[in-house]
Amino acid sequence: MSKSRSLWGLILVFIGLLVEIYTAFFGNFTTVNPSWGAVSLWIAVGGIVISIIGLSQLAKVNLNFAKSRMFYLLDIILTVANSIIITAVAAAGALIAVAIISLIFVVALFIIDLLKVKTLMYGCADVANDNNDKAYAHSCVNAWKNFLIATIIKTALAVIMFIVMAISAGVAAASGSATAIGVGLIIILLITLAAAVYEVVARIMVLTKTIGTYSRFEHGNIGSYSGSRKDLIDDIKDDHKDLFGDAKDSMSNIKDNFKDGVSDIKDDIKTGASNVKDDIKDGAENIKNDIKANNSKRRDDFKAEAENVKNDFKASSQNIRDDIKNSATHVKDDIKDGASNIKNEAEDFIDDYKDE
Repeated sequence: MSKSRSLWGLILVFIGLLVEIYTAFFGNFTTVNPSWGAVSLWIAVGGIVISIIGLSQLAKVNLNFAKSRMFYLLDIILTVANSIIITAVAAAGALIAVAIISLIFVVALFIIDLLKVKTLMYGCADVANDNNDKAYAHSCVNAWKNFLIATIIKTALAVIMFIVMAISAGVAAASGSATAIGVGLIIILLITLAAAVYEVVARIMVLTKTIGTYSRFEHGNIGSYSGSRKDLIDDIKDDHKDLFGDAKDSMSNIKDNFKDGVSDIKDDIKTGASNVKDDIKDGAENIKNDIKANNSKRRDDFKAEAENVKNDFKASSQNIRDDIKNSATHVKDDIKDGASNIKNEAEDFIDDYKDE
């Protein structure tokens, strides 16, 4: 294994996934404010772009990361194309064409969304296997299975909602009562809430495994993928076939997958909390050592400064004593010279007086 590659791209993918979750949430409020739909669309595109940048760094690490980048690129192309084409066709007034085109794009984006998450999680599992962490690799695959189940349930609910609403409306129209519609809406609401909770849990699993792979293996064994574009395309062609097999197996083991997924989240939180505790402990210890070292340095500096002040004071005192001594000697000499001069002048004055 080579350690020449880094996994920092997973941080960007993690950020991109957070943006996608945010826009998916606000996308539910488009009926309240239609402008939110357009805003959430372009924010979602921004999130996809961030993920693509991260996956571009990871494309040389693992084949599955390289495939995931391809699916993300297809996702952004189809998302933008869907918006442009639907807007143009709707402006032309072709409502039937809008419905057909929308259905085609919905199905295509549904499959691509599944495949981009699958390859991302399998890439994380490959990194874990490279580092002989089989348990974490299994949890990454399990996160994908739960995401797959949640997405299937969400899609099935959309179909069920349409059917229930249609039946309720038909019954209400025939009976002249709105009771059937009310019952249908309550059933839909309860099922949708349960599915929404499951979807949130599944997305959290994908998020935790993405950033968890970076934190666990950034300094571990990191492989290097250098396959050709043809190999990449050939593998991508087979991915949609494996998707149906995964869906069948995951739906049959939905209870076990969900249980394992929740357990994985619990373990990740526990591990993360333990790491945070250790980081805080190490940080506190470092701060303590820094304070101790600073106090010791300050004590030494103060001692040295006091010694310097003492020496300066001693030198200054000696200089002052010498100056006083020199000054006293000069005063003595000046007085002696002055007295001698006065004596001489007095003698001269007396001699002059006698001469007169």
